[in-house]
Amino acid sequence: MAAKASISSGYRWRLGIIAAALLLFGSAFVYDAAVTWEPLMEIRRSYPERQRIYQQWEQVQLDHDGDAAEANRAWAAIADAEGYPDRPSEYTDRDIFIQWVCAAITLPLGLLFAVSWVRTGSRWIATDDTGLHTSWGQHAPWPTLRSIDKSRWKAKGIAVVHYDDNGSERRITLDDWKYDREPTAEMLKEVEAQLGETDPATTEPEPVATAETTEATEATEKSDATP
Repeated sequence: MAAKASISSGYRWRLGIIAAALLLFGSAFVYDAAVTWEPLMEIRRSYPERQRIYQQWEQVQLDHDGDAAEANRAWAAIADAEGYPDRPSEYTDRDIFIQWVCAAITLPLGLLFAVSWVRTGSRWIATDDTGLHTSWGQHAPWPTLRSIDKSRWKAKGIAVVHYDDNGSERRITLDDWKYDREPTAEMLKEVEAQLGETDPATTEPEPVATAETTEATEATEKSDATP
């Protein structure tokens, strides 16, 4: 029986959201370190008089402890009179280093998820009269099937098909979280039939328990127990 499971749209959405979030955060880290913080730090490092300005800013904060609005107004008056910057940088070289470290972690991860999002767009697994096929070129003719590992099917919807390829064992993974659920289950049934396995309990993953289903089950059990 022919069946074809394309990549799940929900799975691709998750990949895309994770990639976008990581790339956005990584870009923000780079912007803060290179554009926002670094020039301010250069001012503090390059001009000794800026240290005095910063110390004066700190003193204003201490003089108005607990009243940020009043401290800002006091500093604005001093800055306007002396030609100082509105607010000297409070960041250190360590703060900038941490921003670069965060960017070095989030940007590569974001790119990895983005590449996965692009590559999975056209992926599929299918069965026909000859065997099991994939969009990336794997082909498992029915006579070459060796076994199927269904140990994770009930809990996670994952089954691994083992087949022979010119003397070497290869695998194709059926995953109803990454691929369309119904055709994936149909392909599993076909593989079981080809291998002569007839355990129907393995052909449907257990549904994920929710608050609604739990309450409904408890209500049914109570009604059954009522004489």
